[in-house]
Formats: sequence, structure tokens, C-alpha cells
Amino acid sequence: MNITKIISFTAFLFVVFSFYQCGNTDQAATTTANAATSAAAKTVNAITPNTSGSTVAVSVVKGNFTNAANLKIFIEEAGFNNSNRIIGKADIDGSGNFETPISEEMNAGVYRFRVGAQKNYFFLDKGAKTVNISGDMTQINAFGYTVDDSDATNEFTTIMKDFIAQRPTTQQAKTKLMTARSPLVGLFGASLVFPAAGGLETIKTKLEIQNAALARLSGTNSPQVQAFKKTIQAEQAQVAAQLAQQKIKVGEMAPNITLQSPDGKSYSLSDLKGKVVLLDFWASWCGPCRRENPNVVKTYKQYNKKGFEVFSVSLDGIHPKVRPRLKTQEQIDQQMTSAKSKWQDAISKDQLQWPYHVSDLQHWGSPVAKSYGVSSIPKTFLIDKDGKIAAINPRGAALEPAIKKLL
Repeated sequence: MNITKIISFTAFLFVVFSFYQCGNTDQAATTTANAATSAAAKTVNAITPNTSGSTVAVSVVKGNFTNAANLKIFIEEAGFNNSNRIIGKADIDGSGNFETPISEEMNAGVYRFRVGAQKNYFFLDKGAKTVNISGDMTQINAFGYTVDDSDATNEFTTIMKDFIAQRPTTQQAKTKLMTARSPLVGLFGASLVFPAAGGLETIKTKLEIQNAALARLSGTNSPQVQAFKKTIQAEQAQVAAQLAQQKIKVGEMAPNITLQSPDGKSYSLSDLKGKVVLLDFWASWCGPCRRENPNVVKTYKQYNKKGFEVFSVSLDGIHPKVRPRLKTQEQIDQQMTSAKSKWQDAISKDQLQWPYHVSDLQHWGSPVAKSYGVSSIPKTFLIDKDGKIAAINPRGAALEPAIKKLL
């Protein structure tokens, strides 16, 4: 069995993981990240509101970045899911020097700095009047910077650079973050290493690490830590709700699907028993599905000859709300023909090379989609060689290691 690898270089260059989905508004599926972000933002902003106008500097962030002449630097109080709050900004001079006045105390906690498109985090082990940051602006995203007198920041950058170089397994990364000397490093590192795009299992691992970190911070009453705690609690509640609503669960046998391809040939999911199968619910009209297709194609090409297959179920067709407005069979036939044509065009344009493309062309009214509890797409189920569900919604960088684990 191949060792599961979950870390990719791009994951650590702060590429934004977009976990957008096309949803059935009649069966609204909650989005964990959005709810948690809102809770965090409201909590942090309610405790420490923004200040504006000329104010006396209480703290200062200063330093030097090479290759950053005449740019601006922004200092932010960090929050989960990009809910950061700007607390200071300054111009960088022609030699890369900057001095950023902060109009409030910089207490122990997590902060973020931005220079152009580069951004990263620093940690204060205790409150500080002056913070010194230095490095090469072009290497900020790759953790190429230092913060004076900050053991936590040095630990954070060391761990992340090691992850990039070594690409650890899920368990190795989890152990490293859970045993970090600074619980704040584990708390924030988990949100980077285990992003929401990895699906519910990845989020569960992240929450386990973060809860362990919070337990170590139980005696800390800072507003920021309390905001983190509320965010994590909200996300846990959302995950629990999603797990409770899932019709299909990991470890269960995958219900069989028998539908027709665009050319009228009948395919059954059960015919692929003995192979590792990605069951992919998608549609030609679903932008996030189409953006994920190149990753699926790449993975298919790499692992098909090793026993990996894709079984695609399209939710193209006539929307249930549209069908009642079609008064004649001719109108229905025209809509069906158009939907089928768009489905076929998407298969061709996205170069989806596998033969298993099926649909009942009933859009959200599809009984097959309902049997799998699909209320938003893309929705994927990874099925092992015995026909059992091995993972739900593995996407992006999480797909390949999940497949390798089963082959």
C-alpha cells in the first residue's frame, strides 16, 4: 500500500482553496467555512473594533524586506478562513525598510503581514511594543522570513518548510502539529495543512489538532483565542450536522447505479467492482465541477492502468422548477436535446476520456442523486475494490493520495 501524501508545494504558497459548489437551493447544504468565518469575524471585530484617523502608535512593526522597494506593508490581526483585521499599514522605502505604527497593544497571539501578493503569519509568544521582521519579499509565501525574539514564529516556519521538502503523510503531519511547542502553531498550522477542500475527513483531522491546541490554551483568556474557540466550535457543529445528514457513509457498500451514456449504452457501477472507482456527480453547467475536471483527468491518466476508474453521473437535464412550465412534448424534447448536447460538449471539451459517463437527464430531480444524498456538486465518492465507500468528497490535492492508499 502506498503511503498517503497530503502536502503539495502549492498548498503552502497560500493558494486560496476555493470550496465553492453548485447547490440545489431546495436542499440547502450548509457550508462550514462560511459559517465559521462569519462567527470569527463578528467575534473579533466586536471585541477589538477598527480605529481610523490619526492615532498615537502604541506598538511598532518594523524591519526590512529585500525586493520590496516602494511597496506597502499591511499588518493584520489573524483570524481563521481569511477573517483578518488590518491594524496597521506603512510604505516601504527604496531600501526595503519600513516602520508600521500600530494604534493598539500587540498582545500574545497570531498576526499576518502582507506585501504585494506575498503574505504570511507571525506569532508573538508574549506582548510586544516592537516587532522586527526581515527577509526576502519574494520568499514570504515560502516561509522565507524571520521575526526577532519569536520562538513560535521560528517553529512555525521550520515546520512548514519541512513539510514542503518532505511531504509527510497525514499521520506524520498530524503528530508534528499536535506536538508543536507552541499550541498556536498547531492551531494555525492545521488550517493550512488540512484545508476544507480536502473534504469532511480532512476537516475532522484539522479539528482534532485544533481542539488539542485549544486544550493547551485553556488558561488563556485573550479575545483572539476566544474568537478561535468560537470559530472551531461553530465548524464542529456544522461538520456534525453534515455527517448526520449523509445518506452514504464511509465503510458502507456503494449503492449500485445503472444509467445510460450519451450514445444509449447502459453502464452499471457494480461492473467496476475490483477497481478503485471515483464516483463523480457533476454537470456541464457547474463551474466548480468544470474547474476540478483537469485534476480528475490528470489523476485518471496516471492511475487508470493501475486499477483506477472514474464513473461520472451528470446532473444535466431539465430543472424540476422548469419542467412544469413546458406545456408541450415538443418543448420538453427540445430542452432535453439541448441539455444532452451541452453534456456531450462538456465531456469533449474537458477531455474526459473514461467511457463511464451516464445520466438520467433529470437535473436535481435525479433519483440516483437523491439516493446518494447529493444536494450540491461537485460531489464525489471514492469506492474501494470491494465496492465500499472509502472517502467522501476527496478533491484537489486530497484526491491522489486517497487513491494511492487504496491501490
